Amino acid sequence: MTPPESIYSSLVNDVIETARRLRSLNFPKLRNALEEESIKAAIQDHENLEAVLLWFICSHDCAMPTLHMVCLAYVAGIHANQYLRDFTEGSMVGIALLKGSSIVGLYKIG
Repeated sequence: MTPPESIYSSLVNDVIETARRLRSLNFPKLRNALEEESIKAAIQDHENLEAVLLWFICSHDCAMPTLHMVCLAYVAGIHANQYLRDFTEGSMVGIALLKGSSIVGLYKIG
């Protein structure tokens, strides 16, 4: 059996729920490994609000605090971008570009 090429929030939920039901002895290690892969997938999906929200819900359901914070940052960033686009006329000074949890660039608006 080979692992899937990409990971989805529904798959992570199913694996965690199965491990809980089977009372897996390595549950903490499994959850940590899945959280690491989930963070990578959420970062790849960072511009897709629907995908980020699914990862956010997954982080809550699966008790993954780091994934939760990553998703929260991206949801806030997406919301800020939408707000600036919809409700300002270039009056804001700039916006930060996030990669992972680090600011990698600042862009002037307007």
